[in-house]
Amino acid sequence: MVIGGTLGGAIGLILQQWMPGVVTRVDVFVILGMAGFFSAAAKVPVSTIIMVSELTAGYETADPAMWVSAFAYLLSRGWSIYREQVPSRFYSDAHRGDFVIGILKGADRRPNLENLLRSRP
Repeated sequence: MVIGGTLGGAIGLILQQWMPGVVTRVDVFVILGMAGFFSAAAKVPVSTIIMVSELTAGYETADPAMWVSAFAYLLSRGWSIYREQVPSRFYSDAHRGDFVIGILKGADRRPNLENLLRSRP
């Protein structure tokens, strides 16, 4: 977030020097830089938009935050700060037991036990 805010502030200051009549508030660039960087790094564009609305206590920056978050998310498709993140809980070793227990709870084990007992000599 600090890196994104710094980059956004630097871009805002540069644009303010070039176009002083257009860029009047550099603080908006800082917030949008934070949003874009976090959206790209953590792969959570929707949460980032909500966070920006909460941080600014309003919805004035919601539209620009949506554009910045979506653009940053799309640009960072191949990169992530979560290198070992699996696609879903199904592939996670930490959650493997959750699925096995759920499958065993739904299974009817009595017919298998009766067949096992009948097949014994």
